[in-house]
Amino acid sequence: MIRQYNIPFEEEVMPLFIGGVSVVGLIALVIGCLLLYRNRRALCLFFGHMASLAAAMMFLIRCLFGGRLGIVVPDFHASEFQSLNLGFFGVFWALSMLFLVLMMFALRKNGASLSENGTR
Repeated sequence: MIRQYNIPFEEEVMPLFIGGVSVVGLIALVIGCLLLYRNRRALCLFFGHMASLAAAMMFLIRCLFGGRLGIVVPDFHASEFQSLNLGFFGVFWALSMLFLVLMMFALRKNGASLSENGTR
């Protein structure tokens, strides 16, 4: 039997979650670009962080809302589908955290330290 796999949520949860992740991500992207535009290496690492975080969120959204997004999974593959999506979420999230830490090191090497009253 093939059917859409649904995790029960209230009707407004999916658009609010996807919209909230998108808006917060865009705000972070704009602020990050404005703050890091002079440091090319840190900016590239920031873009890597944001891209891998976006990929992680895509896999989380597929896991949570796959059935409502029209993703059809055979019943006997539903747990594999969820496990694979959660696994990819974890991999891309870890990659985004690696980019974030590398960006902090890149900023530290250039003498930019946020620990001294927030400016330098």
